[in-house]
Amino acid sequence: MENVLKNEEVNALSRGIENGTPLEELAAQFNALIEKMIANPTAYERPRPRVAYAGIKFKRSECRGMEKTFRKEFAAVGRVARVSKRENDDGRTFTYTILYNSNAYNFRVSSTDLREAKRLFVEETHKGARV
Repeated sequence: MENVLKNEEVNALSRGIENGTPLEELAAQFNALIEKMIANPTAYERPRPRVAYAGIKFKRSECRGMEKTFRKEFAAVGRVARVSKRENDDGRTFTYTILYNSNAYNFRVSSTDLREAKRLFVEETHKGARV
């Protein structure tokens, strides 16, 4: 509820600009809002999304679709890439990001479905994203 009220303060300033409120009045409202933010800076911060990090292991069958030279190197490191699971703004869905950055390879793919992210990662290996 608090965040809604804070957003309403900012939205009221925006509506004042659109409605042609005198600049002196808008400046006073804006200064009051800034003073509130300075007095309690943490109250106006957006909450950080929850993020979980882990390693994701690809099956041999999934690796068969990868580019050949990358597949050999990827197998040597145990077919493991980093994955992050980030909560979206709605609080009900997640975004999965798979990262691989090693030996001049730099891959980064994202999707809201982990299987789709793995498929995109396999496709990305064919683009040869060497650094």
